Amino acid sequence: MSIYIARIELKGEPPKASYDELSAAMAGMGFVKTMRTNAGNKELPHATYCNASSNESLDVVAKRINTAACSIQRACNVIVIESANSYTWNNV
Repeated sequence: MSIYIARIELKGEPPKASYDELSAAMAGMGFVKTMRTNAGNKELPHATYCNASSNESLDVVAKRINTAACSIQRACNVIVIESANSYTWNNV
């Protein structure tokens, strides 16, 4: 299983409703806006999502996220990071 962290930017000045729609689409793919840490669940930065239980490949996950983001706003940037089983959180 892999852990995926995705950061999405809708270009320009999209309305809040666009990011709400994005969050709903990401939730439908199993992504959440929090990350489990040894200090408890932490809220991720704006438009950043985590899915810690996927068997899909990075390429498949990235394409699905890109399709969802571009369906909300054509001009967007998507970055997806895969980790085999670990991550750290530093919230100073």
